[in-house]
Formats: sequence, C-alpha cells, structure tokens
Amino acid sequence: MIQRIQTIFWLGSIILISLFIFLFKHSPESSLYTFSLAVFVGLFNLFAILSFKNRRKQLVLSYVAMTGILSLLAYITVHNQSAPGTANILTICLLATGVILNLIANYFTRKDIKLVEESSRLR
Repeated sequence: MIQRIQTIFWLGSIILISLFIFLFKHSPESSLYTFSLAVFVGLFNLFAILSFKNRRKQLVLSYVAMTGILSLLAYITVHNQSAPGTANILTICLLATGVILNLIANYFTRKDIKLVEESSRLR
C-alpha cells in the first residue's frame, strides 16, 4: 500500500533530490551528468513508491537510487575540491540526508517483508 511509512521517506528523498537539482543548477560547475543522474535517482525513488505490490522490487529500486546518490556525492566532492563553499556543503548535506532516508525506507520495507513471510508461515 502507498500509506506505508517508507513512502514518506522516499518522498523526502525525492524532495531533497529536487532541492539539489535546483541549488546545483545555479552553480557554474554544473554539468549534464549531475542533472541526468539526479533525475534518474528521483525517478527510481518514485518507481519504488509506485511498485508497492512488489516489496523486493522496491528494495532493488531503492538500492539503485542510493548508489546513484552516492555517485553524485563522489562526483561533487572530487570535482569541487578546489572551491569549497556553502553551496557545496549544502548540496552534500542534502545528498547525504537522501541516502539516510533511503536506508530508513529500506529498513521498513525489509520489516514488511519479514512480517508477510511470518504471517504466511502461520497459515
């Protein structure tokens, strides 16, 4: 169901990625790679929300989104080492929070999987 708690965490991650796109768009070192990867990360989180009937698929999509966020973090830290600033720190904090939200959503999804498996075992 869409009303589960992990949906809130995935929505929070989508909002943070959207803020990242908006903030990073105005910086001079922005590139097509960061925009496309950030959009794909947001889409993977959205697909994770919409595939609520298949919890294992949700986990896979969320892990792919986390990998994308981590690669964005690596790209930003490697390519912006020469000019540390407040915008870089803010974007790094946004992305790190997105990873944490995805981890929490994965925790609750695994908890749901375990609950369903235990209840089907009792039948």
